Amino acid sequence: MNKKYLYKVNFQDFDETLYELEHRVLFKEDFKEKVFFSNTALDPSMSPFIKTRLEVITKVKTFDDLLNYVEADDSVVSDYKIKYVKLVDSDPYAADRKKYCKAVGLLFKEYANFETPEIIYGISYYEDHWYWGILVENNKKWLDHNKRPHTY
Repeated sequence: MNKKYLYKVNFQDFDETLYELEHRVLFKEDFKEKVFFSNTALDPSMSPFIKTRLEVITKVKTFDDLLNYVEADDSVVSDYKIKYVKLVDSDPYAADRKKYCKAVGLLFKEYANFETPEIIYGISYYEDHWYWGILVENNKKWLDHNKRPHTY
C-alpha cells in the first residue's frame, strides 16, 4: 500500500462544492469519496469537514491477522486508548466495535487510559481489509467561533 493516511470527511450536500475546493487545495487532487487514502499528513482540526485521520500502521485481511500483528508489535506505548473508527455506514463490524477494541486491548500489558491518553490507536474495517494505526480526530475547535458575546 503506497498511501499512508486514511481520512474520513463529512459535509452537508450544500457544502460539497466548498469541500471539493478545500480538498483540491489541501491534498492536490480532485475529491472522489468521503473516505480516501493520501500521503499527505494533515491535522483534521484544520477543517470542519475532516473528521478523522488514521495513520495506517498495518493493513490485513482478517481480524485474527490484526491481533497477531498487534501482539508481535513491541512499539505500542503504555499510555493509550483504542477506538474503532466507523468509516462507512455499511460497515458490518461497527455494531460490535467494543468487542474488537477489547480483544486488541487485552493483548497489551498495561491498562488503557480513557481520560488523557498519550496516543489513540484506531481499528477500522474498510473495503474488505482491517486497518490498525494511530488515530487523530478533529477537536472541533472551530465551533468556538459560534460562541459570541451577543446573538444579535
